[in-house]
This record gives sequence, C-alpha cells and structure tokens, in this order.
Amino acid sequence: MEDRRISEKFRKPRRSKGTPFHLQRNYYTLGIFGVSAIFLAIYEFSFASTHLRKKQLEGAFNNSEEYNSAKEQYQLARSEPSMESVIVRARERILKKDEESQPKPWYHKYVYGEPEI
Repeated sequence: MEDRRISEKFRKPRRSKGTPFHLQRNYYTLGIFGVSAIFLAIYEFSFASTHLRKKQLEGAFNNSEEYNSAKEQYQLARSEPSMESVIVRARERILKKDEESQPKPWYHKYVYGEPEI
C-alpha cells in the first residue's frame, strides 16, 4: 500500500492552472461580467436613468442651504470646542423666534393657557 504523504496521485494540486476548475472559473467570471454589462446597458438606456440624470443636472439632489450651514457649524464646533456653546445658544434663539412667529391654532389658549376665573 502506498503512503498518502508521498504519492503524488493523492495530493491536491497547488495551482488551479491546468485543471478543469481553472477553465470553469474563467467561464464564471465571464458570465458575471456579461450579465453585469447587460444590466448596465438596460439601466443606462431606460427612461428612469435619463430622468434621474436630468434631475441631477438641474440640481435636485444638491444639499440645501440649511444643511450646509448646519454642517459648517458642526465642523466649527468640533474644531473649536469653545464655539459649541455659542452655536447652541444661537440655534435656541432661532428656534424660539420661529416658534413665536408662527400663528397659534384656535385651541392653543384652551390647552396651554391659564383658565379665566
């Protein structure tokens, strides 16, 4: 009986080149690339893609001014910790001003007001 540690017949190949798996691996990759290319072509020539591209050029997906200013404030607060309290107080003032400027509903005085005696 042959020893398995010595016989080359029982050893696994160290390289995939020259084996049936090597050719099969190439077919799998070509198939994946081919299917991906087909889906890409379908997407690129579809109506949804042209519609999204047009909206992107019009600037529909750009960040709003409020978002950009908030982002700048967060970056400033992170870079300079003393500015964080100033930014928080400024935001509270803005929120308070917005709440005061909005009209109150008709039931506001009954729910939040004090009773008249």
